[in-house]
Amino acid sequence: MRILRLTSRRNRNIQCLRRLCRRQHREKLGRNLVVLEGQHLVREALRRRIPVLWAVGDEAYWAKEEGQELMRQLAGEAPVYVAPPNLLQWACSTETSPGIAALARCECCSLADLSDARKVLVLDGVADPGNVGTLCRVAHAAGLDAVVSLRGTADAYNTKALRASAGSILWLKVAQRIPRDVFCRWARSSGLSIWAATARGGRPPWALELFRGGWALVLGHETTGVSEYVLQHSCGKVTVPMPGGVESLNVAAAGAMILYEWIRQLHGQRGEA
Repeated sequence: MRILRLTSRRNRNIQCLRRLCRRQHREKLGRNLVVLEGQHLVREALRRRIPVLWAVGDEAYWAKEEGQELMRQLAGEAPVYVAPPNLLQWACSTETSPGIAALARCECCSLADLSDARKVLVLDGVADPGNVGTLCRVAHAAGLDAVVSLRGTADAYNTKALRASAGSILWLKVAQRIPRDVFCRWARSSGLSIWAATARGGRPPWALELFRGGWALVLGHETTGVSEYVLQHSCGKVTVPMPGGVESLNVAAAGAMILYEWIRQLHGQRGEA
């Protein structure tokens, strides 16, 4: 298999990687184009049968056994390039060379694509891509149907979010940049109860009625929480008790606790251990 060598920052593939690591360029060049940094994300894309357009790795990575194996998987699927580690690091968002990076094409979802969703995680202004990625991984692990990202939320296909999700975002239906009023109307017409996670003043997650029927759990901004508009259109609040006296929990930690309380209830109803 012939591998082409990339040596210049002016190379169009290297320039493409660097630009697509930034949301404004990704939306300009195509919102369905994503950069996969590291072998795990590339492997997940191949497992998910997401089209990989091309891949570039540094010399050290391609020389490894796992690099050779991945190269064989990519053979016939996409062009493969080699670049010096410092050039690959310059093009990517990581502090050091990720070893391999690839350009892939993901499907963009809208609310119309979520007509059968009954268990939905909603991100209302979550600003940190790391938290977005972690919450998507929790949603994937919990078996939810979809993630809805409202306007003001960090891009789920941001490279940091993708790494934090460990590839889970590639397996989820994710609808992004949804206006709050559009989401609330959609949830109501879909028969979903909207529950807002708040730092205080809500019911504990083990209240069984929170998770009956179809529902959308909304997690808000790390500092200001769920927006006032969504709070006004929710059927109630859910709060993780904090007997230790801390002011609040990290949004990803709170989301994980609430969702796994739902799993506990679900297993209990099925009579599972």
